[in-house]
Amino acid sequence: MTKEIYPEVARACGCSWMAVERSLRTSVDIVWRTNAPLLAQMARYPLQRKHSAGQFIEILAVYILREMEAEKSQDRDAAAEGEMNGRNASKK
Repeated sequence: MTKEIYPEVARACGCSWMAVERSLRTSVDIVWRTNAPLLAQMARYPLQRKHSAGQFIEILAVYILREMEAEKSQDRDAAAEGEMNGRNASKK
């Protein structure tokens, strides 16, 4: 991760890869200290210790992907319901 992701993020943000790494470690520390239960809820498993930066990113990425999929599913359900309501209204 250090060799691939940090330099790319650093270029995009106009800073060094070391600043990216430090900021990420700081973020992990703050989240662990202030809201570990929420992080465990997002991970969907109990957290016994503070995770590494890579594990933290994985938890966030999987959570975001799950939320996006749930949102798409809700949109599909709403569209299907709208189609059903439209068909029922045309039968009257």
